[in-house]
Amino acid sequence: MLKRKVEQIFTAWKNNPSHSPLVVKGPRQCGKTFSVVDFAQKNYKNVHYLNFYEHKELSSVFSGSLTVDTIIMNLSALFGPSAKFEPHDTCLIFDELPLDGNAMKDVFKIYMADTGLFVAMLEDGTQHDILNGNLYGYKGAIFENLIADIFGKMGRKLYYFHKESGLEIDFVIRYKGECVPIEVKASTGNTKSTKTLLAHPEKYHVSRAIKFGNYNVGMSGAILTLPTYMAFMLQRDMI
Repeated sequence: MLKRKVEQIFTAWKNNPSHSPLVVKGPRQCGKTFSVVDFAQKNYKNVHYLNFYEHKELSSVFSGSLTVDTIIMNLSALFGPSAKFEPHDTCLIFDELPLDGNAMKDVFKIYMADTGLFVAMLEDGTQHDILNGNLYGYKGAIFENLIADIFGKMGRKLYYFHKESGLEIDFVIRYKGECVPIEVKASTGNTKSTKTLLAHPEKYHVSRAIKFGNYNVGMSGAILTLPTYMAFMLQRDMI
């Protein structure tokens, strides 16, 4: 039976008696919701799913007090008398939930180990569009997953940096003895987050960065620009 590696993460989280709410982030259409719902249905007696993007009125669940008892009361009113909330055997899935800076969470991203499989999971017709050079809104997710796939096959562990202020770095690696942020662009683009890190070395301890995209090899200040296909060379001293 084919299993996703993310199930191991979910299982370790569930078995941790002091775990915080779990936040799952990743490219669109990579199977996040399916993985979470599938795990919940296999491991919990009661599973309640709420999609905050499709039903924005659900935000009322968090109006007023944010105590557990109040949230459960609001959810009970929402789902009706048939809804059950049993301690340690109930899983609440909040999909597309906007997070504020006070949320307690464990955050990670999910990538496919095979970019071809990732593309195959996108909406019907997307594959035809991609073959014709039309990546549309998926282009960022596809190229980011491609770099993750390359790094994974090189044996690199995947790390990324995120702050609630909106600052986010696609990948963080150790390269030539330094912590180096990596940004991935489908073609070319601004690197606001990377520039913020470089502008405050006393805070982030970063002196240079690498940006992949539709570039030739070059330097832009402290940022090394590279064509996407050269990602595999970061394990060597050739760059």
